[in-house]
Amino acid sequence: MRIAPRLSKAIGALRRFFRARQGSVTVTSAFSIVMIFGFAALAVDGGSLYYRKRALQTAVDLAALAAAADVPNARRAAIATLAANGFDAAVLVGLDYGIYQPLRGEAPDQRFRTAPPVAANAVRLSVVEQRRTIFAPVLALAAGPDSSADLDTVRIRAVATATSQNTAAFALGSRLLSLDGGVLNAILGSMLGTTISLSVMDYNALVGAHIDLFSFSQALAARTQLTAGTYEDLLGATVKSGDVLGALADAAVGPAASALRLLSRQMGSGTPSVILNRLISVGPYKSLKVGEVPPITASVEALGIVSALAQLANGDRIVDVTVPISLPGVIDARLRLAIGERPVNSPMVSVGPEGASVHTAQTRLLLTVRLLGTGAVSVVTLPLYVEVAAATARVSAITCPAFNPSATTVTLGVTPAIVDAWIGDVSMAEFRNMSVRPNPPAATLVSLIGIANVTARAHVAITNMSERPVTFGMTDIRNKTPRTVSTTDFTTSLVTRLLRDLQLGVTVIGLPLLVPPGLTQLVAGILSGATTVLDQLLRAVLSTLGIRLGSADAWVTGVRCGQPVLIG
Repeated sequence: MRIAPRLSKAIGALRRFFRARQGSVTVTSAFSIVMIFGFAALAVDGGSLYYRKRALQTAVDLAALAAAADVPNARRAAIATLAANGFDAAVLVGLDYGIYQPLRGEAPDQRFRTAPPVAANAVRLSVVEQRRTIFAPVLALAAGPDSSADLDTVRIRAVATATSQNTAAFALGSRLLSLDGGVLNAILGSMLGTTISLSVMDYNALVGAHIDLFSFSQALAARTQLTAGTYEDLLGATVKSGDVLGALADAAVGPAASALRLLSRQMGSGTPSVILNRLISVGPYKSLKVGEVPPITASVEALGIVSALAQLANGDRIVDVTVPISLPGVIDARLRLAIGERPVNSPMVSVGPEGASVHTAQTRLLLTVRLLGTGAVSVVTLPLYVEVAAATARVSAITCPAFNPSATTVTLGVTPAIVDAWIGDVSMAEFRNMSVRPNPPAATLVSLIGIANVTARAHVAITNMSERPVTFGMTDIRNKTPRTVSTTDFTTSLVTRLLRDLQLGVTVIGLPLLVPPGLTQLVAGILSGATTVLDQLLRAVLSTLGIRLGSADAWVTGVRCGQPVLIG
């Protein structure tokens, strides 16, 4: 096979080139220098551009926050902030005004829609900087005079979007209108796994005492040696409930501090662990370092947080305790209690914008009361089952008049808890299964051995709950005044309504002649006479758990208008 003359000459020239030794060092050096400059361009220019990009992004983030805080003067605020961070006004190539709405189902970058400046509550900034390179131009020279490569400068671009957000600190719970030290000690102690012996005076000191949320957080961080983290780190950490009570005492003042210190000492060292982000959320301030004080007042109600802490520490265990109570006609009372999971990301104390919500926990209790009878009926055993679903409070509106801060208002949409109550034989399997509501058979109230049993069944449900708006003015917020929302379907006591629905029956075991005449009427009379006492007992137990049937109490403890936040 013959090779074309030109191709033959080319192959020969290549062979002579590779066999030649003259100038090899020069050729190798030339290739090496290009490689060295290439690596230098990657290392020096690449590193320099990376850090400059970070600096530019930080500057535009700060500029967007400044612009969102003063939308009418957004451009001036943005340019001043860029200049303060070492960037010329010329880098600002785009400023868009828009409306940001945190709609569910939309990604954060899709929630910004352009709008005229007069209607805008958000801004989007675009910045571009031309940055000269150091080693990269050498590569352009090595490419030859005909090369179109232009590596003298590189364009660095950054974008930031921020909105002006109004934020409120709010909570959901229940006020205690009356206290019983024995009941409180028994129930709280059982949930916390210890023995508590606080006096009514101690509990009175905790009622209505508000503790600054961020002072408490700092005290807890010091006790748990978590001072280097953020509020999110602290509230997401596993901590001892005894340390939580101690930190509450450190942040409290006066008699409330003394009561909390006593409670913390009585807890001892073997206290159960808790994760506080199930109870407390600091919302947009979660990324702040512990110790930084946000520009909003937020507080927790002392006895409410103690009760919620006990519920959280109890986990999924069933509390079974004899209630120490001295009431006329009551022999004794036994309480079984189960606390359900709170809805995900729904604490009882929160700091957040419109749309943020708080919830109480689902609670089930079975209060078995033995009543002193009369005549042929010496004892009546009455099982009262009550299930209370979560109550909810949601920030529905924050109004911030530009020229009259004292007219600022916060509106919460409050939904009281749904109540389902029975007199019946609720099994432990039904009691533990939080996903299904019980539908129990009749319970035995009276057992006349060898003669007859008296059974009873009753059911009451409060289901017509709907969200009701409650507006808090600045006076309410400064004084931390609670507001109560009640259902119109709950005008009488729960016990009264149950007894109205009561269906009594008699099962004859022995001879019918031995059954006392008017047995059901006798039992009904005993129950009717104990209505007031049963109401008092049930209220005492529910109050200890922070529950008021058919109603919910809400507080707003702080408000911040025009808080700029980055989005997207």
